[in-house]
Amino acid sequence: MERPDFDGTPHKEWQREFTADQLSELERVYVRTRADRIRAAMFPETLPGIAQQNGDNLIPSTQYFQDHETAVGRLAEPAQMLKQAIVNLINYQDDAEVAQKAIPELIRLLQDEDEHVVLQAAHIAHQMSRKEASRYPMLQHRDLVPAMIHALMHSSNPNTHKDLTAALRNLSHHRQGLIAMYKNGGIPALLRMLQSSVDAVVFYAITTLHCLIRYQEGARQAIQVAGGIKIMVALLAKNHARFLAIDCDCLQMLLFGSQENKITALSAGCPQECIRILRQYPSYEKLQWTCTRLLKVLSVCTSNKPVIVEAGGMLALDQALHSDSPRVVQNALWTLRNLSDAAVRECGLESLLQTLVGFLNNNDISILQCAAGILSNLTCNNPENKRIVCASRGVRALVDLVSRGGVEREDLVEPAVCALRHLTSRHEDAETARTDIVGCNAVPLLVQLVSSARLPVQKATIGLLRNLALSEVSQDVIRKENVINLLGGMLHDLQNELVEAGSRMVDGVSLEEIVEGVLGTLHILARFPSNHRLINRANVVPTTIKVLNRMNNQNIQRAAVGLLCEVAVDPDIASQIDGENGAMRQLANLLHCRSEAVATYAASTMHRLAEKKSDDERKRVSVNLQKSLFQNEDGYQTMRSEYRSTMKSELASQDVTRNYADYNNSNIHDHARLDHNQQLQFNAQFGNEEDNLISGPGSPNFQDTDL
Repeated sequence: MERPDFDGTPHKEWQREFTADQLSELERVYVRTRADRIRAAMFPETLPGIAQQNGDNLIPSTQYFQDHETAVGRLAEPAQMLKQAIVNLINYQDDAEVAQKAIPELIRLLQDEDEHVVLQAAHIAHQMSRKEASRYPMLQHRDLVPAMIHALMHSSNPNTHKDLTAALRNLSHHRQGLIAMYKNGGIPALLRMLQSSVDAVVFYAITTLHCLIRYQEGARQAIQVAGGIKIMVALLAKNHARFLAIDCDCLQMLLFGSQENKITALSAGCPQECIRILRQYPSYEKLQWTCTRLLKVLSVCTSNKPVIVEAGGMLALDQALHSDSPRVVQNALWTLRNLSDAAVRECGLESLLQTLVGFLNNNDISILQCAAGILSNLTCNNPENKRIVCASRGVRALVDLVSRGGVEREDLVEPAVCALRHLTSRHEDAETARTDIVGCNAVPLLVQLVSSARLPVQKATIGLLRNLALSEVSQDVIRKENVINLLGGMLHDLQNELVEAGSRMVDGVSLEEIVEGVLGTLHILARFPSNHRLINRANVVPTTIKVLNRMNNQNIQRAAVGLLCEVAVDPDIASQIDGENGAMRQLANLLHCRSEAVATYAASTMHRLAEKKSDDERKRVSVNLQKSLFQNEDGYQTMRSEYRSTMKSELASQDVTRNYADYNNSNIHDHARLDHNQQLQFNAQFGNEEDNLISGPGSPNFQDTDL
């Protein structure tokens, strides 16, 4: 039967006719050349000699089909690999034996006084270190590495330095080599080589030090003691991208976790050089990665932060955010997150803010944490940044992030709510931001956070509700969601808890801060007469008076008395205040409070309560108020000066915007006669929730590590 070829036509050899003698001769030829075919496959270099001995010009092949190799043909490549491995093994053994015998003489030559002899010995050491077989004897001989280090320290020949540093670099890939260098003064010698004028020597030295820092315990402290940090910072001025990547990585490992080393790097100009590198090499990914890692470590140091910001670090890192490398973007975000509380006064960050708003649509949790935290800090007390974020549709993006995070992801929700709190106060687009939040149906979600979140999230959310309460458009939805009833219940529970168990801190937030926030929000809500009935129904007034009687915190007193002042215009609530045990006595005591705002609110509240009484009683209260508040002008001026000093100290890191206005002498005598409209105007001007920073180790997002 004919065997077809792959194209469907029979092979020509199958169509040929053979006689019996021809078949016998053909078989003898194949048998005679079988060994030759095997030799040709496994040892092709011997083929010409075999063919000449046999007098043959060609060894016949048994392969009839081009695409089907014979068994011998398939064995050809593995056989060649096996042969090469055997040859290498033989050579390996030879190299090891030669090195073992040569090392004692090599040590003697390295210690020779002739500089030329030392140069030749260094060259031999370099060549030996390039082969793995000879490296092991070099590592096992305990006198060789010390001899190389000694020659390196005492030679002035750059070529000797080059060969010896290259040899040490090769030995540093092994544990024994690192230990030998560390124990025999290799670190000071290598640091000295970093100051060489030969680039190759500097490169070999930095790569060897990189291995020591990374793998040898104690090397970091030794480099620090030897002054290596300043030397490495100075090398950042070079213009070799690959070298700079290694240098940045060395510095990152040296500075990590050491405040002292960070200050040393700062004094040597490390932040400025890092910013220059980020700007100069935007396309070299590895350098961008190591440089942003180094900046991330520097950015947790309070001394380095302002220097990085002043050097243009925010804009340089904004450029890094557009990298195609996820690890560069992540490091840049963490660095910006750490720097953001020191950059609240920075302007010209429009591109950065728009980029961060875009990141809010990402699905990566770390990116969302950083973007929200940076936006929260950059919008703190910075009207221009607030305007840019609002114009970039940042309000809706932040509300969406809060909705996605919910109660389960407070690490996302807290910075997002803080950013929204900043965007809803003290800038020209604040009213639009408040309207957008209400339009996004965010109030029910905020109510849920107040009810079930931890104290830090509760504090931020209550502050946001306080700002929302400033808008007329928010009142209907606030009443619909029973916010007043919720806050009244919280105030009652917090007051009882403070009485029974005292104050406590949860993640840096105290119960008193929550009480202040609740009272402040109710204070703003009380500006609207339509809320008075709900406030009365929630039993807010009795609880507020209890808080006044038991707490000496001036911020709480200010919010509580301000709330009483607002609701005192309602006749029923005024009667309730007047009838509460100790209420009038406490208000009279607060007339002498060092805080001008507290004294003013107390006076106004007592005046409004007196308006509901008879003419004689009203006149008597008015006279008493005059005597209590203004017995002499000098005393008032002293109180006013102390108040200014206190408020300036409290708001040192905040806006110049004051919480309460300074009143001149002509106004202060009219405080007891403020009518309702004037009092509302006073509250509207200074009722916004104060911006707060999320910063440093107190934040859950604080980073001094490599992710």
